[in-house]
Amino acid sequence: MVFGAEELLQQACDYQGLGIDPEDQPGASRTFPAGNGTIGLAYSHKKIVRSIRLVEPAKLNDTMRSLKLNEASRAMSPKVGFVLAVPLIERSKGLDGPITRVIGVIYVDSEAVGFFLEDGALKPLLEMAERLLASLNLSRDSPPDRISNIQMDRQPALQAHIEAPIADMDDRLDIVQTLEPPAIDAEMQINFDFTDFLPVRP
Repeated sequence: MVFGAEELLQQACDYQGLGIDPEDQPGASRTFPAGNGTIGLAYSHKKIVRSIRLVEPAKLNDTMRSLKLNEASRAMSPKVGFVLAVPLIERSKGLDGPITRVIGVIYVDSEAVGFFLEDGALKPLLEMAERLLASLNLSRDSPPDRISNIQMDRQPALQAHIEAPIADMDDRLDIVQTLEPPAIDAEMQINFDFTDFLPVRP
């Protein structure tokens, strides 16, 4: 979401996974600055960002502080030893030529000791995300009952600038060069709304 010169990202769903207490985790609909944390790096670079293998959790936490994660949300768990941020890319045509935007970011982290997603394990996630984008694009013509994807004003995305270049973090985070993020060649936004009102039919 763009408000003047400020870009915000909105969490689209509650956190999912083992050992997550919904009462203890801020969830869907919260907003935070688009340039903060691992998600901010993926958003601005338009590339997949992944922590390096066997990075020390303490070092990863220091990195999140330098990326101002704590300004947007509570501190990351000191046990987290793996993070991944996958941008979802929209490629469309503008008046001045091709436009590439990030329309969403998939975020994954893990406290499991030694956990790491190799490229081979990451590929199925990217393929599922790409199929999701394609199906969401098709659903615009026949939206599911009572669920609609509301198109917001098409302001030019600023794609937030990150002050700390990722080159300064190459002992903790890495831009994945071997895999491209999921993309769709169509104008798209992910802004779904559900209504409890039943449509009146003659």
